[in-house]
Amino acid sequence: MRIAHSFSLITLCCLFIHQLQGQSIDAYAKQYLLQSPGIRNAHVGISLFDPDSDKFIYQYQSDHFFTPASNTKVPTCYLAMKYLGDSLLSFRVRESGDSLFIAPAGDPTFLNPQFSDQRFFQYLRSTDKKIWVQYNADDAFTPLGSGWTWDGFQDSYSTERAAMPVFGNLVHFKKGAGNSFVVHPKLVARPPYFSEPMIQLLSKGDRVEIDRHFDKNLFYFKKNESAFVSQQVPFKTDNGLTNFLFLRDTLNRNENNFFWGVQRNFTGYRPVYSMSTDSMLRVLMYDSDNHLADQTLLMVSQKRLGKMNDLELIDKVKADDFSKMPHDPRWTDGSGLSRYNLFSPDDFVFILDRMKKEFGMERIAGIFPTGGVGTLKSYYNDIRNKIYAKTGTLSGVVALSGFIQTRSGKWLVFSVLVNNHRTSATVVRKGVEQFLLKLRGDY
Repeated sequence: MRIAHSFSLITLCCLFIHQLQGQSIDAYAKQYLLQSPGIRNAHVGISLFDPDSDKFIYQYQSDHFFTPASNTKVPTCYLAMKYLGDSLLSFRVRESGDSLFIAPAGDPTFLNPQFSDQRFFQYLRSTDKKIWVQYNADDAFTPLGSGWTWDGFQDSYSTERAAMPVFGNLVHFKKGAGNSFVVHPKLVARPPYFSEPMIQLLSKGDRVEIDRHFDKNLFYFKKNESAFVSQQVPFKTDNGLTNFLFLRDTLNRNENNFFWGVQRNFTGYRPVYSMSTDSMLRVLMYDSDNHLADQTLLMVSQKRLGKMNDLELIDKVKADDFSKMPHDPRWTDGSGLSRYNLFSPDDFVFILDRMKKEFGMERIAGIFPTGGVGTLKSYYNDIRNKIYAKTGTLSGVVALSGFIQTRSGKWLVFSVLVNNHRTSATVVRKGVEQFLLKLRGDY
């Protein structure tokens, strides 16, 4: 009887402590988010989950749908961790006689200045065989994602998607010594991409910027108050033709020994890998790189479906991997650029909990930014390695989802989504930071 009585007292104490914790979390949520100036008129969703007890410890509108911005990269990252293997499939290759056939696999690191290891490019440059770029006839994706804003067409965060990305699907402009002007790919420095009279404008003054025509690859100088240093402008991929031409010119090839084609059967092709998957994902998550994210979704599609079709892949993933997700999200791209995306905080907690269970915190820590680095560089500086999270920002949108370790050593999974705020993103981020730091100290 004494043992049973003691057990009952312990149980009641635990329940009482848990109830008090819930009350304090609610008080912190009200103080720093729900009733905070600048945020109280916004839409807020909060989900906190304890993986050890397999229970939610706090939920506020966590079943409501929100525009998640770059938190959309969380499911993209999960799929990459699960399906892309240790290394990124860059191309598939087949040699026959005097010809080399290369089938691109969507690898965004190819000729991308962010990644120095370009062994496959060096191989292409060294071969004397004729090169055939073979696109997959079954690929089905649009250059721009559904719901992307049209006016981002010349901003570096809104590059087009492609089966064979080159240079990050950006034209890189840089002011050199004196009046020199450096362009990569070099082909853009010549007509019809850039007219000679426009290039000569640089010698008349460096207070300019680069603009691109809305629907074609015509680049030109435009007057600007600031001195020109460097700029990156997306190019139109033209269903892969532009990428093909840029690669051909970079390899110093011509129409007699560099060709392109379309086919469906890739039997006999061997895989060529570029770099560690997690190394690429680390850049993706640290920098919140939209190009890497959207290409990652296409690479997963290539792996699972044998073709690049992001929307078909999303449907399959929702029916298989995420069939038990608490709420059925509307998911349209890999990066979160689209405002059509709608996820609930509980959805992100579900994905993150799956990620922790399947891959472990050690691998997550090697990919997600922590306090004081990446997109968290101005936040959570005092709890580095105690938080790993993905940010998300659009106009009126601030999101943060990830993992936080409490003072007791327990890892919690969280998602805080804020939509339709009219204050600065910094005010909202600070409010979320104060809420999570209080939570961490008391739980």
